Amino acid sequence: ALLRADHLALAEAYLRGEVDIDGELREALFVTDHLDLDAPSRLRRGWIWLRFLLDRRRLNRQSIAYHYDRPPAFFLAWLGPSRSYTHGFSASPDEDLSVAQRRKLQFAIDALALRPGMDVFDMGCGWGSFLEYAGAQGIRVHGITLSREQHAFVSALIRAKNLPCTVTCVDFFEYRPPGALDGAVFMGSLEHIPDYRYVARFLARHLRPEARVYGDFVTTR
Repeated sequence: ALLRADHLALAEAYLRGEVDIDGELREALFVTDHLDLDAPSRLRRGWIWLRFLLDRRRLNRQSIAYHYDRPPAFFLAWLGPSRSYTHGFSASPDEDLSVAQRRKLQFAIDALALRPGMDVFDMGCGWGSFLEYAGAQGIRVHGITLSREQHAFVSALIRAKNLPCTVTCVDFFEYRPPGALDGAVFMGSLEHIPDYRYVARFLARHLRPEARVYGDFVTTR
């Protein structure tokens, strides 16, 4: 599994008790800093990039469906009350995660200077974490997702809580906002869009001149 760079197989072996670790599990993760796992996967990575170049929309649909189109209960069991994939802003080491997540969501709203009645784009809205939090303050959030499960979940959330928001099941490369936007948020979603030039053109085209963008994500050059 190490030679194949098959992290899933390693994780499953650990869960089955086939791998024993002496010491803290999290310390063992640092061993990957000293292992060259790139070479065996270059062919696969090249194939993925080729598929992306040939038909990125189809690849996006297949990838999202494979990962996210499972019953919501599977994800909500461990995402916590905020249903957020990204980090929280903790005020103390022992603070509850849900409190830290709410602080992060409010920080994004404050950073974008959003007010009730404003329109903000939520790229990859997930299970509606930011959409619900901002929508409850009267902010019109327009979320998009490629997951049918997420779309159904967030649609029901909007109806149940009467939020002034929308959610569309659409590829980012095909999405057209209903009007000019007062802001945009990318919470853990920009990693999935390696075409940063397109992102920049989209924002320049659809954001108002004074609008701001909030993003927390991991990337490479």
